[in-house]
Amino acid sequence: MKEKSIIAGYYEMNVLREKLFLQPRDLMYIMGVSENTIYKYLKTAPFRTAKVGRRIVIFSNSFWEWYDGKIA
Repeated sequence: MKEKSIIAGYYEMNVLREKLFLQPRDLMYIMGVSENTIYKYLKTAPFRTAKVGRRIVIFSNSFWEWYDGKIA
């Protein structure tokens, strides 16, 4: 049963990597942290974000470069 969840997690990560923009809830899933922690972190995030109305969007390419260690 554990193997099935690993495959599902791998699939979901690939789907997230194909998105143009990520949402804070996507980062919660990827990084495994709470909503509160994500919103605190996004205030000084080392990757590109934007506020659209009340929503915060994360530029996917910028986030994945940071996550993969290509930028500091």
